[in-house]
Amino acid sequence: MEKKFESWSQLPAPATAAADVKKAAGAMTVSLPPAVAAFERFLAQTGGHRGGWDDYDHQLFLKLKSKHKNHEAFMRAAGSGIPGRSVDDVRQHDEWYSEYLILKESKKKASMNGKKTKRQRKMRC
Repeated sequence: MEKKFESWSQLPAPATAAADVKKAAGAMTVSLPPAVAAFERFLAQTGGHRGGWDDYDHQLFLKLKSKHKNHEAFMRAAGSGIPGRSVDDVRQHDEWYSEYLILKESKKKASMNGKKTKRQRKMRC
């Protein structure tokens, strides 16, 4: 529990941080490839790389997810193993995480394609 309290004390003020992230994401996504912009918007709208969860809870979620390959076993373990989080909270976070991974992979592919295109242009010159 001490780690959880420590992680709370290190978090920025929620309203200010969320507004700043949304402003920054909106400004950056104008010139980005669509997949990259979609990922950045998703992060801005859903609480960043941890989906609005603090670092302690999200790391525990990831640890339990990798430990329990069976989805139902994972849900039972996470529902009772993450203090202050209900089974419904875990289910929602799991859905968020699945979407996060899909968008992150799309961003990675788009970035790789962009780099490849840039190298090809460079080689032609």
